[in-house]
Amino acid sequence: MVFNEYNSTYLGGGQLFAFGWNKNGQLGLCMKDTMILVPAPIPMLLGKVKKVACGWNHTLAQLEEGAILACGNNSFGQLGVLGIEKDTDKFTILPSEVCKL
Repeated sequence: MVFNEYNSTYLGGGQLFAFGWNKNGQLGLCMKDTMILVPAPIPMLLGKVKKVACGWNHTLAQLEEGAILACGNNSFGQLGVLGIEKDTDKFTILPSEVCKL
């Protein structure tokens, strides 16, 4: 289980669930400015998640095959995703694979 001041996520059988305040889209549920009270699965990552890391208003997920995806606030480039100036509310794949989180 991973906790952050604004959101929480956890893994169950490779599935990522998210709940909490979603101001910047950090839950990856394709919506912003919402409060999710009950853990909601992230359908696009169904059964594929190996690890999760939460930052200040952003979330990173490593898939079983090694790809890293990110969502949430990108004001300072913390997502590592080119072309996103501020926020993204859906998980976006990073340009290259990462060996460890």
